[in-house]
Amino acid sequence: MIYVLVEVAKNINIAVASRLSFWCSAEDQNMIKHAIKCMKNKRELEKIFKGVANHRRVEILLLLEKTPGLSVIEISYQLKVDYKTIAEHIRKLHIAGLIFKTNKGSSVANTISPLGQSILVFCRTLE
Repeated sequence: MIYVLVEVAKNINIAVASRLSFWCSAEDQNMIKHAIKCMKNKRELEKIFKGVANHRRVEILLLLEKTPGLSVIEISYQLKVDYKTIAEHIRKLHIAGLIFKTNKGSSVANTISPLGQSILVFCRTLE
């Protein structure tokens, strides 16, 4: 549990990590405090949370975690959602820094970023 909190705190600015520190030892609390000092500003945090503020975007992140390099068409086919809807969600995930886009011929391959991985780890701790 402490490893997850530290990893999330390293990648995003999250006050929850400091609030959850009562579950941790003094050494772990120091690690969390150090990680929080290295965190990004509040606007970047807001952008990240807006990126995962929709169940479809979380589904897309989970799909890209399992099968990286999918195009928007492939994602829309696998999730059985309209192409335009998926394209807009992909755009928001990219703005938040949760996925990477790379040109692959005439299509664009989408892969999950390390920050996106950290967000999924964090989400799993909330289940």
